[in-house]
Amino acid sequence: MHCRGEREQAIGQCPWCGREDKFYADPQTGLWDCKVCSESGNAVDFLRKLAESVTSEERYRPLAEERGILDWKVPREWGLTVNPLTEEWLVPGYSASGMLVQLYRYTLSLKEGKRFLLAGPIYLDQSGREVGHALLGMPGYNAKCKEVYLAEGVWDGMVLAETLRASGVKPSAASVVATPGAGVFPLDWLPLFKGKRLNLMYDSD
Repeated sequence: MHCRGEREQAIGQCPWCGREDKFYADPQTGLWDCKVCSESGNAVDFLRKLAESVTSEERYRPLAEERGILDWKVPREWGLTVNPLTEEWLVPGYSASGMLVQLYRYTLSLKEGKRFLLAGPIYLDQSGREVGHALLGMPGYNAKCKEVYLAEGVWDGMVLAETLRASGVKPSAASVVATPGAGVFPLDWLPLFKGKRLNLMYDSD
């Protein structure tokens, strides 16, 4: 964006219709509008509309089809969202206490020619310790259930979760979470599974 005019309005590409230099925003008031598609509002309206644009069925259905997930709403329930600036999918990772500590990027590897799940930078938890990998699928985790399935990988986790649902298993009876890889199981996760039957659903590869 660039600024122009007496009020120093920021001008750039409209996020909704894509037209260049037609989106005007006032940095002082937060008011914005597009001179082409006529979308307008304040800062809260902008965030709400942006959130709606990245959580729509049109966004999730191609991802679900690519990963063999039947219900497009499952990735949304697992907290996946798309970065509107890069169009990369982001997968949130959580500590055993439910705190967001990691963001994985589902991004294209130019060397391999396919997409992989890549961890972001190392974060620090509340005690100052480094956090590398994290649990996936925690938004749907039910702490009251006695049966927990730990899948290897976010995609297997989502397929397993919707398979259990289709089989009539209620969320109150069993929860599915996932680990980013077969070699990941920090001891910090153990309290989450205390008093539960933990089923390790790892691939044979």
